[in-house]
Amino acid sequence: MKKEKSISKSKKLLNRLMVYLIGLLGFTAATGCPVFAYGSPHATYKYKFQLLDEKDKPLENTQLRVTWKGYNYRLLPTDPNMVTDKNGRINYSAGGFIKNYDDSWLVYYETDNEHHSGVFKEDSVRIEEKRIKKGLGNWNHGTYEVKATLKLKKKD
Repeated sequence: MKKEKSISKSKKLLNRLMVYLIGLLGFTAATGCPVFAYGSPHATYKYKFQLLDEKDKPLENTQLRVTWKGYNYRLLPTDPNMVTDKNGRINYSAGGFIKNYDDSWLVYYETDNEHHSGVFKEDSVRIEEKRIKKGLGNWNHGTYEVKATLKLKKKD
């Protein structure tokens, strides 16, 4: 009976010691391992667009689109912020998935614009993209400024 009690006390002590060591080793191992993150790469975009006529007069209340050249794909579809203000400008920020504006264009389509319908030719201009703030970590790619100025010509 004494032998069984000493074995059982020894097992308990050994179990406690192993739990302590495994916990200690597990914690130190976790601090050296790479951290797995869940989510999607994202960035903040500051859009700065301006729409002018041939005489550099701002065009108000006009919808614009952002497309890839040669495609009718909208990166900013039906966004109410894509309408020019009284100074012919669009200024707003939005966060989201990473976009590549390398071959993107700011486009004026007559069909989108009741306010200037029949007055101006459809036209486009290449968008400039520049990182203005570096992101934090692997998922946040920072802040980008996306800008363009489009000058429309009147129809003949």
